[in-house]
Amino acid sequence: MATMGVAALGAAAAAAAGGAAGSLALFPAAPYDSSGWLQVLRALGLQCKVTPETFMQLARHIAASAASLAAAAPSQAQATAAALHSPDSCIDVSGSDAGQVDALVSAADALLAHLRSGWAGLGPDKAFWQELGRVQFVPATLGLPGGRRPRRVFTSCSAAALHKDWYLAWTVLPLLAESRALPAVLGQQLGLRSPPPLSAVLQHLHMVAGSDGGEELLSSWPDSLEPLPGLTATVLEHLDREGLSARQAQQLSSAAFIPVAHCSRLVAPQQLFLRLGGAALAPFAWEVPGQFVGRLALLKQLGVKEEPRAEELVHALQRFEQQLAGRRLNPNELAACLKLLAYLCSRSSAGDASYLAEARRSNVLLVPTAAGLMMPAARVVHVGGGDGGVAAARLLGRADPQHLVLAHPQISDHICRWLGVASLSDMLSEELDPSQPLNPLQAINGTALEHMQALLASPHFAAAAFSTAAAHAAAVPALRQLGLGTVAQVCAAAAAPGRLLFVERLCSRVVLRSSGRDVTRDTASRQIYEYFDSSTGTMYVAVPPAGLSLSSLLAQVLSRALGSPFTLPLHPLLEVPDAAQLPLLQPVLHPGGYDSDLESALASGHVGSPVQPADRVLLRLRPLRHYAAGELVAVKRRSNSSAASSASALLHTAAGHSGSSEADSGTLCYARVAVDAAPAAGQAAYRLSVEVEPGVYETLLSTQVFCFQSGAAGAAVPAAAPAEQALPEAAGQQAQPDAAAAAAAGGAGSSTGAAAASGQQMAASELAGAVADMLNAAGMPLDLDRQQLLQRALAADQALSHATAAVAELRQEAAERDRELEAVRGGWQCRVCFSRDVNQAFVGCGHMYCSGCMPSLAKCPVCRTTSGKIKLYR
Repeated sequence: MATMGVAALGAAAAAAAGGAAGSLALFPAAPYDSSGWLQVLRALGLQCKVTPETFMQLARHIAASAASLAAAAPSQAQATAAALHSPDSCIDVSGSDAGQVDALVSAADALLAHLRSGWAGLGPDKAFWQELGRVQFVPATLGLPGGRRPRRVFTSCSAAALHKDWYLAWTVLPLLAESRALPAVLGQQLGLRSPPPLSAVLQHLHMVAGSDGGEELLSSWPDSLEPLPGLTATVLEHLDREGLSARQAQQLSSAAFIPVAHCSRLVAPQQLFLRLGGAALAPFAWEVPGQFVGRLALLKQLGVKEEPRAEELVHALQRFEQQLAGRRLNPNELAACLKLLAYLCSRSSAGDASYLAEARRSNVLLVPTAAGLMMPAARVVHVGGGDGGVAAARLLGRADPQHLVLAHPQISDHICRWLGVASLSDMLSEELDPSQPLNPLQAINGTALEHMQALLASPHFAAAAFSTAAAHAAAVPALRQLGLGTVAQVCAAAAAPGRLLFVERLCSRVVLRSSGRDVTRDTASRQIYEYFDSSTGTMYVAVPPAGLSLSSLLAQVLSRALGSPFTLPLHPLLEVPDAAQLPLLQPVLHPGGYDSDLESALASGHVGSPVQPADRVLLRLRPLRHYAAGELVAVKRRSNSSAASSASALLHTAAGHSGSSEADSGTLCYARVAVDAAPAAGQAAYRLSVEVEPGVYETLLSTQVFCFQSGAAGAAVPAAAPAEQALPEAAGQQAQPDAAAAAAAGGAGSSTGAAAASGQQMAASELAGAVADMLNAAGMPLDLDRQQLLQRALAADQALSHATAAVAELRQEAAERDRELEAVRGGWQCRVCFSRDVNQAFVGCGHMYCSGCMPSLAKCPVCRTTSGKIKLYR
């Protein structure tokens, strides 16, 4: 039997029907299926009838055509779709031919139009509607509405969500456009639910943050959408209204969907606390934002606590280490780890103290290493300061680094002791090499051993040495216990026969205390020129090399005998020919220091100091990024006049890290964001206040500020970058062109929330200059004509943005008026049949219904009261 009038569905649907299986016949056939002939045939009495079987065949044919288009898409497009998580409930045709997709969408829209207008003619068969609800013939979009990468898909009604519910499921369910919305009764028959199922909402909340903690989502949030904090409050309201089981609440406690820190990241409810007591524990713990306090009962059900306990913070640190997966901490994360360890060390409550004691015994506490990695405290050692600083540094410079994992030098000594981190002096010891003969001497470079023994035995020398130590006692606590009698005893013991030895050559080795294994770095590290044997009190001095005086060696070994943590300036006292002249001499300070790598790690994160090479590979230039107050960033400084910056630069050069690649463009230095900052709607760049040196603040463009990428973001960042890998390859030549393109694009995808930004609209000339500067730094300079063209384009883009904002505001006002009108109309709709206007009412309660339903109502279905009925007139 021929299906009559299928062409009445429209040309697109007819074409789709024509391509179906040969068993489906069409009437009228060509050329009588044109619009003109159809009008003639209708005038002659042609009746249009679409049977359920015909409609089902058309819907299945469209679904099969969509699947064919998706399978024929280029392999690169298929790989991109797979990487962007396409649910199994839809067919992704984003990478297919646009013309073919548009034709198929037109056919599907024709079917939907017929379905909306004539669904009653398809019969009441429940099985038919359930089967049709599972056919993927409905065009939809997958992704954030107005986002950068919305994807065109074909889905089924039972696996889709309405556009008004996008904020509940846009990552997991395809969204139907408002123009494709179905009547409520029809949508219910097809399995289209509004709001979406709670399981889909929970899955969406688990996926909304992505792999980077929501940074990409927050920086590209469309201006046309409601700000994310308000939407999150709406989501919490929906969850509170739906109700969560204990299991669902536990699963949702680890989903990162709540915006914090000026909308710069998304965190899970289990990381939120009502009070932190002023402690800055981000990113391990955050205070509940003020706009969510109204949902306190639900937040507590999701895992929000009153205040953090030590156990929760330790677990948060362990989860963060798992996210790092062996990658390096960025400066902000390093500072957060140090603050967290200091906070744990200060906990004094009985429960926290008991748990932390057990955690230290079971070795579950993690500490950052000098390389920026996270490791258990039992696997690292710290160099330490105070009494053993110089001795530990001496061991560090001569021990093979393959046998050591050093704790970060910014961890204080008392925290290391509290954590149970072994000191370098406890792990290693220095001893004379037994294979090297000593060959004693009576004089070195004309200085007789007897003369030196006599000088040490002189009371004038003991008094002069004590005055030198006392001058440094205010800054060195270890010297405060050193009295004149103690100094005199040490000097007298050194002057005794056999306690001070001059030898031809000295060699020592560094061994592990636990096993006695030799871990000396290399052969050159074995030769030394002074040695103090603490077990016997014997001091050894060898023939010094050229440029090093004998008095300097004697000052070093004598300082170690006195227990000084550094070499005291005693060498002028040891060069006098007569001990009576000693009280007249003035001491000269000889500074010492740590290993250069540790010095570099110690300088990491200090405002105004140059960015360390290992941190440069983490730098990214993102002009539209949100910044939270106190966040560490990097800026280029063309002149570093402060003493701190100069000292850091000298230290950087001494460590062997060349900065020639930045000589022309300035030096990248650490800086700190002064206040919360975010781009305003439609801005391509914005201004933010930055502390470039301690107490010195500057207002910079966001195109001049580099952020640090998190090591837990999932990007392929090396664990420890070699010193020769400088920033120009990592941030100067790759990040800048991308940022320039983003800035020139006019800020598409910039977020709202400009309340904390500087708020000043950037002129087109200023923005064009910023783009030109970034391109110049990337080695792609713009000539004058192109700069002028870019400036005119940006000015036109700003004018277009203002016009678009005005149009959007007018549309919003029109939509609001339409909603008010619809609400008024809805008030006159019968609440029983939902198809006719009310024209009768119950006298007793005033509830109104239509004349078709009123005869069947013995009493009011709302209030269940019986009363008389009256007619209404409008």
